[in-house]
Amino acid sequence: NGSNFIDGTNLQCSGYFLAILLVLFLISFDGNFLIDEKKINILLLSLIVFIIFNFLNKSFLGDGGTYYLSFLVGILLIEFFLKSNVSPYFIALLLWYPAFENLFSIIRRMFYQNKKVDEPDNFHLHHLIFLKINHKFKNNYLKKNVTGVIIILYNFLIFLIGKSFLYSSIIQIYLILFSILLYTSIYWIIIRKNINK
Repeated sequence: NGSNFIDGTNLQCSGYFLAILLVLFLISFDGNFLIDEKKINILLLSLIVFIIFNFLNKSFLGDGGTYYLSFLVGILLIEFFLKSNVSPYFIALLLWYPAFENLFSIIRRMFYQNKKVDEPDNFHLHHLIFLKINHKFKNNYLKKNVTGVIIILYNFLIFLIGKSFLYSSIIQIYLILFSILLYTSIYWIIIRKNINK
């Protein structure tokens, strides 16, 4: 469900899962892990082709695509975890963003906006970032894609740091907590600036 929540701007959901698959692809070069490289390569190639069309605003995941993609990557991550002895928090790190987006949206709607939890809105972090930077770009493709790129690059960087400490649960937990703190800080900074205008 969180994957559907982050599918609000181009490249965001597909790029997020591309970042996860790229990290698994990099891990597969280490001979200590049993990773189904064929599945990863097929998913990577499929996502790269899709992302090219998504960048050009010609193709979108939609609900079915986000659920299918998250299901496939979820199965891959479960298999990876069961075949290795990495920290379970590394898997949690790879999935922190859609999971936290879901939780944060529920809490925000219930306690701060007095809305029903299932009511859609445009108050997700990616929507706020999009509104903040939208006026800075004249090119329509850049407007629709830059938010997704920012979020993907941040998460990919965090994933790469986590990849360097696959066995350390404490570092994985710190990375998750840091990401959550950064998310909420940016969210409230943007909201306050919009309220004060």
